[in-house]
Amino acid sequence: VASTIEDCWKIIETAECTQKHCMMMENCNYNEEELWVLNMIQEGVFGDITHTEGAYLHDLRALMLHDTYYEGQWRLHEHAERNGNFYTTHGLGPIAFYLGIGRGDTFSHLTSMSSRELNLSIAAKQYNHPIQSYKCGDMNNTMIKTEKGKTILLQFDVHTGRPYSRINKIVGTKAVHDGYPSRLYIEGEKPEYWGHNWLKEEAYNEYKSKYQHPIIKKLKTVSQGFKQGHGGMDFVMIYRLIKCLNLGLPLDINVYDSILWSAITPLSELSVAANSQSIIVPDFTGGTWRKENPLEIMRDII
Repeated sequence: VASTIEDCWKIIETAECTQKHCMMMENCNYNEEELWVLNMIQEGVFGDITHTEGAYLHDLRALMLHDTYYEGQWRLHEHAERNGNFYTTHGLGPIAFYLGIGRGDTFSHLTSMSSRELNLSIAAKQYNHPIQSYKCGDMNNTMIKTEKGKTILLQFDVHTGRPYSRINKIVGTKAVHDGYPSRLYIEGEKPEYWGHNWLKEEAYNEYKSKYQHPIIKKLKTVSQGFKQGHGGMDFVMIYRLIKCLNLGLPLDINVYDSILWSAITPLSELSVAANSQSIIVPDFTGGTWRKENPLEIMRDII
């Protein structure tokens, strides 16, 4: 919702002064897999979380180099002029829910590093595109640490040919999940040598069924009729937004969430430009993040 720290603060101040909502419409927070993982975390399946990984790994070269797909080729110009993580929220939004960010924990500091750039410029030459030099590296890795000591690895790569992935890795004291494809590991009563196997399909499906998020149970039939909305998650997101507004309830994703997730982009740019120097993440909440509040998405489903 903002691409500079200055604009982040302006939006916070405007929302507080006007008492108006500002919500990042982050659909990946409402995807079935992410909500399933979130429900398992809330139910204690993962124990205490130590580390998470998220990403936006999506080959966009042909679209960025297309004459009209992005108006004015704005996305390509971003990559020609800037270097950092420009697409944080698909991976970071669900992780923020997993870790209770803004509801008892927050981001403390980050460090960011970009690889050299090769793939986009190679494609630009193949397309005979007039812009053939790009500042943004092929892969950006941003490490974030929370105030409670949890770590987040956030990756961004839209230059490289590869299958799409948001990674969606959650590491806890009792379980681990890896996405794309979704796999689940459950720790036994005590560590076992060679005990590191993903659950077999039958056991995995038992967990999938037992811990399916209640909103998915409620809306699954109708949301599946909206496959054009990213497999139904757009429908769930819009349903929740309208329900909360109609009932006068706090939104699942508030202005502080929206700004914090967005701020990682300019902060990553600062770190990359400073040879991966550690950068403090501002507290946009004025300290209210310290209060442990339940996630709004986990309230009774109406």
